[in-house]
Amino acid sequence: MISGWHITHLPIWVAGRERPWRTVEDVVVNWDDLSIEGFLLPRRPFYALFVPCGPEARVTNVGVEIARRSLVERRPRSWRREVVGRQKRLKNLLVVDTLGILQGRFRDYLFDEKSLKVTHLVVSRGVLGDLISGALVVPMQEVLEIAGDRIKIYAPGEPFL
Repeated sequence: MISGWHITHLPIWVAGRERPWRTVEDVVVNWDDLSIEGFLLPRRPFYALFVPCGPEARVTNVGVEIARRSLVERRPRSWRREVVGRQKRLKNLLVVDTLGILQGRFRDYLFDEKSLKVTHLVVSRGVLGDLISGALVVPMQEVLEIAGDRIKIYAPGEPFL
């Protein structure tokens, strides 16, 4: 498993080349089916570069490898603004359990690099709480709903050390 935070700033490798082409700026997650849609590359002045996930794009231990540069899509800047804004709003949601007790704030996610499915949420308990007992790692099976301004979970997850 790898986290969304760990994949950012990793290089994009084009198959057959010996040097990286670009770097990953952000991971785009489809929260409806809990899968990775693709990877945003550093912004361009008039458009956004997006690497969609598929059989010709895979996550490796050294970055994201694509079969050819023609797989990279140009998207409008408005699309990029909307996607990045949605990701940022989600990254700070409150996480509460079924009793309504605050467990922390959603900070990151873990995903399987082979299937590109989100498997866990990483919940921060604050700086001091994370230092003392670690952040919570909540399996997606424990998530009841992601709606409004909070994420509801069944029970607290395991500390992430």
